[in-house]
Amino acid sequence: MSIGLKGMVFATKVVASTALDLLTDEAKLVQMTSEFKEKIKGAEYRPVIPADLWPPIPEKNPPDFKGPAAKVYPKPKEPESLLFWKKK
Repeated sequence: MSIGLKGMVFATKVVASTALDLLTDEAKLVQMTSEFKEKIKGAEYRPVIPADLWPPIPEKNPPDFKGPAAKVYPKPKEPESLLFWKKK
């Protein structure tokens, strides 16, 4: 529905504006970081993604890559024409 779409667009604008504010105003970023550290004092924070996890990067894995090898698929065969789905 249109009301849901409008809500999603507005939420995207709010998140993007907040990110822009934090990227352009270092004082806000420092204030937010210190507030976050103050709020989590006494609690153990564990990120969802481990720090030593690397994404699979085809043919260019860094030397300390610890993840699975990237799958390399053969290049698909080029069609003879743009009408390749039609039988001859």
